Amino acid sequence: MPDHAMGFEDAARFLPDHMERSDGHTVMLEYRPVRDKEERLSSIVLIATDRTEEKQAQKRAEHERQFAAMICAIFAERQSFVLTMNQTSEILTRLGRFEETLFQADFFRAVHTIKGAALHFKMENLGQALHKLEQKLREGKTLPVHEAREQLDSARAEVQLEYGRIQNALRDILGADEDRPQGLIEVDEESIYQFGKLLKQQHVSPDIYFAYQTTILSVPLFTLLKTLDRQMLPLAEKLEKRVKPIVFSGEAVRVPSRPLQHLLLALTHVMHNILDHGIEAPITRMAKGKDAQGQISVKVCRTADSRGEKWIEIVIADDGAGIDPNRVRQKLLEADPEGQWRFEDDAGVIQSLLTHDISTRDEATMFSGRGAGMSAVHQEVLRLGGRAQLRSEMHKGTELIIQLPETLEVGMA
Repeated sequence: MPDHAMGFEDAARFLPDHMERSDGHTVMLEYRPVRDKEERLSSIVLIATDRTEEKQAQKRAEHERQFAAMICAIFAERQSFVLTMNQTSEILTRLGRFEETLFQADFFRAVHTIKGAALHFKMENLGQALHKLEQKLREGKTLPVHEAREQLDSARAEVQLEYGRIQNALRDILGADEDRPQGLIEVDEESIYQFGKLLKQQHVSPDIYFAYQTTILSVPLFTLLKTLDRQMLPLAEKLEKRVKPIVFSGEAVRVPSRPLQHLLLALTHVMHNILDHGIEAPITRMAKGKDAQGQISVKVCRTADSRGEKWIEIVIADDGAGIDPNRVRQKLLEADPEGQWRFEDDAGVIQSLLTHDISTRDEATMFSGRGAGMSAVHQEVLRLGGRAQLRSEMHKGTELIIQLPETLEVGMA
């Protein structure tokens, strides 16, 4: 090797450091130089070490760590987890029937929402399977029926496999009633709501009925929204973003949790968008004169409009990059070239992100970019009789304002 050529140590960095054999073994590779009396390189010794057991032990340890994280997430939000599993089961049932509606926006939004929930509960393999299903749903729109069905059957089988694995893994942990602590009585949610309906049918005292709704059915809204904080930190780590803990402020509003469960799942998309699209990388934030750590805030209050209608208002805000209305216009032009958005100002164009299945990203990731997330949130707000608005300022941040009827505070599901 000529003196002016790259040295051995530098060249060795470009050589493979391991080999995966067809029999499943992992072999680590190390290179040692052999030099002559003049210290010139004469040959290279390759040392191959079988590290299969070590690698397998590392994989088992990682699997156990993920499983422990999943269990912690489930017990922190058991109700949302049960809903996630039920919704996954419904998706599998619909896929089994292979209806034309599978290629409509509402089904895609449902899959997208449950994928986000699966990732939140550390069910990485299920999330990956649902991500592949999303891709097949996109592709299936342009394929002949028999090819589309074949692709969806394959994707369904993968989702079914991961769904079954999770059920089997958790059966011993979640399903043993006799092992629960003495003095703790669990009543299924349906019974609680049915009893409330019975009280109303029997015309009990309004004071008793009101007390049942506010004491038994309702929980602090902040308790439900704390799930956003639990979602944020692991996702920020994956995306290499730095964020401070969410600042919660406002009034101590109580709401029945059951009607809000689907909305809470959909809010996963909001956190994904904030961290993937909104909060900049630390170096970018510092270049803009911002704190390296992004800040997300959640404010809850009661409000009334000009017609006297009362609302529960939830404002989720970030101090990130904001939304570029011109970028949104480009995406709207591709998706809806003749739409009414052409006559909207910047604020109206940004609002279109709630009503059109578009994303300002060119490529989709596991976390965002499908264009279904914000419209999924909007649909859930509408289902509850509410309304939503997006406000954004470039380089300053974005606000999502959700208003829900005040009757949710004590209303039955």
